Amino acid sequence: MNASGQISQGGVPLEVTNLKSASFHDKVVKMPHLAHEQLLLEDSQHDNLKSLKFAHPFKVSLNPENSGSWFEADGYNVWQLAIKSDSAYSLNILFSKFYIPEGARLFVFNPEKSFVLGAFTSFNNKDYKKLAVYPVPGDELVIQYEEPNNATFSGELEVGTVNHDYLGVFDLKNRWNRRLSESCNVDVNC
Repeated sequence: MNASGQISQGGVPLEVTNLKSASFHDKVVKMPHLAHEQLLLEDSQHDNLKSLKFAHPFKVSLNPENSGSWFEADGYNVWQLAIKSDSAYSLNILFSKFYIPEGARLFVFNPEKSFVLGAFTSFNNKDYKKLAVYPVPGDELVIQYEEPNNATFSGELEVGTVNHDYLGVFDLKNRWNRRLSESCNVDVNC
């Protein structure tokens, strides 16, 4: 069995906000409201030996044909999609379809661009055509897909799951209470 971590190629997203019509805030996809207290109560009533549950999954089908906006910039067709889930500590997404041409790049970031993941490229293409993306802190994230005008084929992209973090996986001050490892926990025998 082969295992590998999420590999990105680095770089920065193309800047498209200088275009008058380009704003990912225009068409934000909002997830339904979640009551954190209810989810935490339900989790506390389950067996503590199970793996840590930190997020609620929303099943969606968001793709360039039904969501977001397209723009042209610097020889690329650029798709932007903003997703918001009020009061989430972080959001992460799972692409149920991910297969992009050489030269294309995908980034996931917060609206301020102070936290940027990517670039995910054709290097990330797998036979099963899926991609899981690490959580982005905050209750909103932006997906930006950049495909060269001369791409050999149109990329396949579809967000199938949006995970709403109701526990706060980035909040280090409560790690012990959430059964996460501390720095002294270096192996399974600790």
